[in-house]
Amino acid sequence: MQLSLCTFVVGALVVTAPLASGAQTMGRPVAVVLGSPILEDDLDQWWEREDAAEYYRIRREAYEGRRRALDSLLAERLLASEARRRDISVATLLQNEVGRRARPVTETSVAEFLTTNPVPPGTSPAVVTPIVEAMLKQRAQDVAREEFLRALRASDLGTVQVMLEPPRTALTAAPHNPVRGRPGAPVDVVVFSDFECPFCRRTEPVLNRLAERFPVEVRFVWKHYPLSIHPNAAGAAEASQCAHDQGRFWAYHDALFADHAALDEGGLVEVARRFDLDRDLFVACLRSHAHAAEVKADAETGRRAGVAGTPTVFVNGVALVGALSFETYERAVLDELGRLRSGEHGSLATGANR
Repeated sequence: MQLSLCTFVVGALVVTAPLASGAQTMGRPVAVVLGSPILEDDLDQWWEREDAAEYYRIRREAYEGRRRALDSLLAERLLASEARRRDISVATLLQNEVGRRARPVTETSVAEFLTTNPVPPGTSPAVVTPIVEAMLKQRAQDVAREEFLRALRASDLGTVQVMLEPPRTALTAAPHNPVRGRPGAPVDVVVFSDFECPFCRRTEPVLNRLAERFPVEVRFVWKHYPLSIHPNAAGAAEASQCAHDQGRFWAYHDALFADHAALDEGGLVEVARRFDLDRDLFVACLRSHAHAAEVKADAETGRRAGVAGTPTVFVNGVALVGALSFETYERAVLDELGRLRSGEHGSLATGANR
């Protein structure tokens, strides 16, 4: 997974709930000062307030570690159960199923890999080719194994229900936030982004594809998070809100991501002209910084939610950080739809919007 240079924290999930899982644990003293106890929830609330990025990073890592371990344990038990059902060993089961499902490595696939991943000049093909073949074979086997495990989990014989809840933070659309998608959609995708961030630009086609994949199930909410390292980002954010005043946010948004050279004042005004916006109203809005407070409010909401870089996208409160693949977002939405269908609603904390 490649994360953006615009991203300063690495990971996929954030939480506003305290680290401990139960109320009894939450009330446990961690220190006593001048005869007064400091409880675990006191400590976590202070930590969240004073160093949100680190607070959320630790909680992401804790969840991700547990989820990886849980996935491995589930796989172990599913494979053992299926092997017993077929009266064979797990090794034989995997050999049969992975061998049947794995795509063969061909000369064409090796050549395609070398085309997109060129080797250093002077490197002998006789040395490189066997290494690439072995790597592609292992990759194909890993994909086939995951495909088999998904089939087991989806079958009646391997029914799996995961109750381990990802950490979440509650985020809602403020009145100024542009929104697209069906009102009342079961999945909210809240996007914190920066018009000058190249990795946000890379993420836009992925989010558009997600909107096409889930036209009824997903609603998108846009929130601004202009980074200080991008000198034109805040101005572009304000300009997009000026376009929003005239009902053209999403078209204007697309145009800014299509051309990073249009982010100075002249470029921002020219983009407005292309969309037949009222020029005088737009320029007055832009030069008066009419929406600066709203942009700052979005950034503050993001900071409280643990956003430390862009793009950061929350899928029903579960954060995905960085320039991620379509499949990552698709899986997150499907996970949420499955959770909602099963009635495992979890609990959304309210820390980000306090």
